[in-house]
Amino acid sequence: MECSVESKHIERQRNGRVLLMSEINKILFPFAEEWARRIRLNLGVVRKRKGYRNTWKKNGTSWILTGSKVRFFKSNSVASGNLQKSVKAKVSKGTISIVEKAYGEYVEKGRMPNGKRPPSQALDYFANGYTKMKRILARDLKTGQVLPNSKSTRSSQAFLMARSIGVHGIEPYPYKAKAFQETWSKRKPEFTKALIKHFKNGLND
Repeated sequence: MECSVESKHIERQRNGRVLLMSEINKILFPFAEEWARRIRLNLGVVRKRKGYRNTWKKNGTSWILTGSKVRFFKSNSVASGNLQKSVKAKVSKGTISIVEKAYGEYVEKGRMPNGKRPPSQALDYFANGYTKMKRILARDLKTGQVLPNSKSTRSSQAFLMARSIGVHGIEPYPYKAKAFQETWSKRKPEFTKALIKHFKNGLND
């Protein structure tokens, strides 16, 4: 009999914890959705960015940077739109997370200069999408003629991008951290109020 009463008590506690977590997830979900929405918006914001015009000299099988000129331009962080479309909010066991394309980490945190350049193959697809979306035409440096959008041209563009990233890195754009702060500033009062109300109700039960 004692064992039966104890097991029922444990079961009630377990059910209570499950219910509590379920209610917390409901409170967190609007916050998570707002965070994801602001992340997508931040990726589309046109902002001042820094780029480089490089000159190189071939030395055997390698290339030596002989000159670099900084240029500033205005653009957003949307090339193909795949990263922006991939952003989803996830709420599980009382925690919030963002699911997105893996390369979003390099947009958020950037990449240090003078490091190992990324493999050209990793940028091949991106180079193709980026040049299409931004309407960038590859040209022959000697004749100025537009090069065909062939596999060879795309591979060359990917190589040039990888080489430049290896030298200059990638400027970080903390779009997720920025979106979180924006969401917290807006949602903090109602979020805090909902949590306090929920825990008070739980204590009274």
